[in-house]
Amino acid sequence: MFASDGGYLDNARLLLVAGAEVNHVSSNVPPPGNSGEVTALGWGCLNLEMVQLLCAYGARREMLDPLDPEVPADCHARVLETSRWITQLHHLAFLTPAR
Repeated sequence: MFASDGGYLDNARLLLVAGAEVNHVSSNVPPPGNSGEVTALGWGCLNLEMVQLLCAYGARREMLDPLDPEVPADCHARVLETSRWITQLHHLAFLTPAR
């Protein structure tokens, strides 16, 4: 989901609402600081709002390298904070009413 790479929050939200797979593994060249398999979280990890949105839709947090110095501290903190959240109710503030 390349909308996450550019920080296109509204576009990413629309794609997710329409059923885009948040954990789809990209076959393109990974962004800096990532190697191998990269999901939307890996592409959008520089934007806290994007991280929040992707986590609300079930992004696999283990796909983000916790030691990557290019990822802002607030994004790492959000991933760590939500790592044990398993239901959509945990993310209630970030989901649309329809979801």
